[in-house]
Amino acid sequence: MASLAAEAPDPKTFLSWEDAFKYPIPAVRRMEQQLRGDISTNRERLRTLVGSSYRDLLGTADSIIQMDGQMREVETYLGDISRKCNSRLVERHLTNAAAASKQLGAKGRSQNMQASQLAVLHKCPEMVSSILKRGGSLLLASKILVLSRLLHKKLSVQSDAPAFVEKIRHRLGRLRQRLLTTVDQRMASLDVESTSLIDAMCAFSLATSSSCMDVLRHFHHIRLNAISSGFQQESTLASEAVRCLQIWIRTMQDTQSFFPRQVSSALAKLKSIPLLRDESLRDVQDFDIEIHEAWMDDDVKNFTPYVRHDDLNGHAAAQALSSWSPTALTSYVEGLEALLSSVEDFKEVLSLRQKCFDVWFSSKGRLVGTTKSEALDFLRSKFQQRLHQILKAQSRSMRNVTSKVHEIIKGWHSGLDEAKVPSLWDDGLTKADISRGAGSFTDKLRCRLQGQTTDVLQVMDVYQGWLQEANSTGNAITMLKSSKWEIEDFDEDEDDFDDVEDMKFRIEKEDPTDLQDGHKSCVDESLKDLASAFDLERKGFVEDQTSIGKASFLLRITREVKQHLPEGFKVQNVDFSFVQQLHRLVAETVAQKLIGDHGQAIINAATRMNIPGRLLWDGEPELPIVPSPWSYRLLNDLLNALSEIGADIWTKKAVDSLKTSLRQLLSDELGRAGDTQVHSQNGTASLEPEEGESIVNGETHAEGQKHKQSDEDGIAKDTLIQLLFDAQYLAVALLPNDVESNDSLHTYCTHLSRDLDLSHHLQSRIEASSKDYWKRTSLLFSLLAQT
Repeated sequence: MASLAAEAPDPKTFLSWEDAFKYPIPAVRRMEQQLRGDISTNRERLRTLVGSSYRDLLGTADSIIQMDGQMREVETYLGDISRKCNSRLVERHLTNAAAASKQLGAKGRSQNMQASQLAVLHKCPEMVSSILKRGGSLLLASKILVLSRLLHKKLSVQSDAPAFVEKIRHRLGRLRQRLLTTVDQRMASLDVESTSLIDAMCAFSLATSSSCMDVLRHFHHIRLNAISSGFQQESTLASEAVRCLQIWIRTMQDTQSFFPRQVSSALAKLKSIPLLRDESLRDVQDFDIEIHEAWMDDDVKNFTPYVRHDDLNGHAAAQALSSWSPTALTSYVEGLEALLSSVEDFKEVLSLRQKCFDVWFSSKGRLVGTTKSEALDFLRSKFQQRLHQILKAQSRSMRNVTSKVHEIIKGWHSGLDEAKVPSLWDDGLTKADISRGAGSFTDKLRCRLQGQTTDVLQVMDVYQGWLQEANSTGNAITMLKSSKWEIEDFDEDEDDFDDVEDMKFRIEKEDPTDLQDGHKSCVDESLKDLASAFDLERKGFVEDQTSIGKASFLLRITREVKQHLPEGFKVQNVDFSFVQQLHRLVAETVAQKLIGDHGQAIINAATRMNIPGRLLWDGEPELPIVPSPWSYRLLNDLLNALSEIGADIWTKKAVDSLKTSLRQLLSDELGRAGDTQVHSQNGTASLEPEEGESIVNGETHAEGQKHKQSDEDGIAKDTLIQLLFDAQYLAVALLPNDVESNDSLHTYCTHLSRDLDLSHHLQSRIEASSKDYWKRTSLLFSLLAQT
C-alpha cells in the first residue's frame, strides 16, 4: 500500500474517470496536484500563443488595408491612361505636329542646326580640359577634338558665325598640344596598364592622323628620349638607372605584344562606326548628343575617322625594333657610364648593380636586335670597370695621410716639445672633472698612455677615414658573393641560353673574386706607399734637435697603423723595416746625450781617491756590493729621458737598440777613463836608496816614498774594483734580451779584471753581487727591466 500511495498513477492510461478512484487517497491527491500543475502550465502556454498570434493578425490587417489603397490608386491611373491612349487623340496630335513643322519652314531649321552645332562646339574645350585634368581617357579627349575640329570647319564657312568661334579654335589648338604632351608622358610611363597605353596610341593616331607605322615610330622615339633624359633627372641613382633599364626592356616587350595586331585592331575599330554614334561620346551627358543630333548636318552625323591601320606587318615591326634596340642600349650604357662616373661610393654602385641585375634576370621575353648575353655583358663590364676605378681612387686616398704627415713634419720647430706626452700625474689629469661621467677622463688617460698627441690624432683621423672606407668595401664585396639570380624565365631554346648561363656564372662568381683581388691589391699598394712615404720622411731627417721628436712622431703613427690594419690584412704583408732605423735613431740620440752628460762623472769615478760606499764592502776579501751613485744617477737620468720621450715608444726592440748603443758608448767612455789609472797602478817605484840620500830613524827617504806609493796604489785599486762593479752592474742593467753579452762592455770588464789581477773567484763574486743588486733594484727602472 505504501508503494502504491508513493507512486502517482498516469492519467493517460485511464479508460474512464472512474479508474482514478481505484487508487488510494494519497495517490489520488498526488495525481490531482500533478493535473492542476499541468493545467496551469498549459494555460500560460495558450495565453502566450494567442497573444503573439493576435499581434501578427493586427499586422496582417494593416497590410491588407494598405494594399487596398494602392490597388485603388493603380485602377485610377490605368483608367486615365486608357482614356489618353485613344487612337483618335494620337492621330490628332500627329496632325498638329506636322502642321507646326510646316509652318516653321527651312529658316527655322537652319537656325536650330547652327545653334546645336555651336552648343556642342562650345562644350568641347571644357570637356577636353576636364578629361585631361582628372586623367581620363585620352582617346575620348582625342575624339572630342576631332569632333570640335569638324564642327569648327562647318561653322567657320558661315557668314553669320559668332566671333567666339575663332577663340574656341585657338583654345582647341592649345588643348591639342596639351593632349599630345599627355600622350607622350603616358607612352613614356611604366606605371600604366596595357589598355591605357593602347588608348594613348590610338589617341595620338586620331589627333595627328598617323598610321600604325607612324605610331610605332613615335612610340620608339618617346621611349628613347625617356632613356636619354632619365639620367639627367634629379632623383636617386638607383631609381634613374633602374627605371631606364626597365624602359628599354619594357619597350621591347610592349612592341612585340602590341604591334601590329593589337594596335591595328584598335585603330580599325575607330573606323567601324560614325563618330557621333560612338558610345563613349554619347555617354558624355554635357554634350546632349541625343538632343542635338537631329539638328546636325549630315556630314557631321555620318563622319567616320579615317586612320591607316594596315600599313604595318609583323616583319616590319620586328625590323623597326631591331633598329631601335641597339641604339637604345647604346644610349642607356652611355648614360649609365656618365652616371657611374659621378658616384664615388663603392656600396652605392654595388647596390645599383644588384638592382639592375634583379630587373634584368626577372624580365621575360626575347630581345630583338641584340642577344641577352651581349646586353648583359655591356652592363656587367660598365659596373666592373667603375668598381675597379673606385678601388684605385680609394688606394690613392692614402696620399691624404702621407700629405698630413709631411705637413706636420715640415712645420716641426722644436725637439721633443711637439712630440712630448704629458705625464699621467700632472694636474691636468688628476684634477679632471668627472662629474658628467668618466668618458673624457678615460680618453685623456688612453691618449697619454698611447702617446696620442694632437698631431698623432690629426693624422689618425685621416687614416681612420681611409680605414673605414676600406673595411666597408671589403664587407660589401664579401656580401656580393652571396648574391644569386635565377634564369628560370629565360627560354632554353634560345641560341644564347648557354651564353647567359656562362655570364651568370661570371657575375656571381668571377666578378666578386676579381673585385676581392683588386681590393686586396689596392690595399696592399696603399699600405706599401704609406710605408715608403714614412721611410722617405725618415731619410730626410737632419741630425739636429728635431730628429728625435720627428722620429717619435713617425713611430707612433706607424704603431697606430699596424694596430688598425684593414680586416683580413696582416702586418707581415707590409715592409715596416724602417721602424728599426727609427728606433736606432732615437736610441742613439738618447744614448749619446746621456753619455755626454755623464762623461765627467765617469772620469771622476775612475780617478777619485775616495770611494763612496767603501764601508759597505763585504766579504773576505772585501768587495763592493752596491754601485756608485754615478751609476744610479745614470740609470735614473736614462729613465727620465725615456719617460720624457714617452713610454709608448720604448718597445722591446727599441729598448734593446738603446741598450746596445749605450753599452758601446759606455764601454768606450769607461775605457778612456780607466786606462790611466790602470797603467799608473801597474808601474813600480825603486826601493833602493840613491846615492846621497839621508837616513832618518833607520828609514831612507826612498823607503818613505815607497810606503806612500803603496797606500795610493791600494786606493787606486779599490777605485778600479768599484768601477768594475759599476761596469758589471750597468752591463746587467743594459743587457739586451736578444743578443749575447760578449760585446765591448763585457770585454772591458774582462780586461779590467785581468788588469786588476783578480782571481776567477773574486770575479764571480763581483758578477754575482751586481746581478743580485740589479734583481733587487730593477723595478725602479721598469723600462730597462728584462721581460
